[in-house]
Amino acid sequence: TLCNGFFQHCDRKFRTQGCAEFIHHSNTRHDVFQKDHSGDDWTLDLEIGPGARQTKLRNNTSSNEFMGYVAGKLLWKFSPSASLSENLTSEIGDDTTISRSVTALTAQLAGSLAMKLSFTARHISKVPALVKRKDTETAMTLVYGF
Repeated sequence: TLCNGFFQHCDRKFRTQGCAEFIHHSNTRHDVFQKDHSGDDWTLDLEIGPGARQTKLRNNTSSNEFMGYVAGKLLWKFSPSASLSENLTSEIGDDTTISRSVTALTAQLAGSLAMKLSFTARHISKVPALVKRKDTETAMTLVYGF
């Protein structure tokens, strides 16, 4: 979701990380800057703002840090029934930087049914020993719009 004004949007995320050492990251951020650009067949959204992150590991240790949040979202509708999107986010902290890229191609099949092909790459700058910094995912999904 996007912020329509200064400090009006607070987004809390609780998610399980792909690597086995993490229990969860908890993020709170406030968007200071949000800008939308659009053309006839494309939209670009930019966000930047401060936040805080708490990371809890399975060995019962945790860390708290302030972070910066930067995001860019591009949507290109290159035909009435197909679109290409790219979402880039980066949570930049003193301890850890987490960057994520999601590239997706969506095509309408029939009526409200669409197919979505996506590739997600996530990079964590500081991870526990024997855990990969980069995680990727390729997905093919059926989407029903209503």
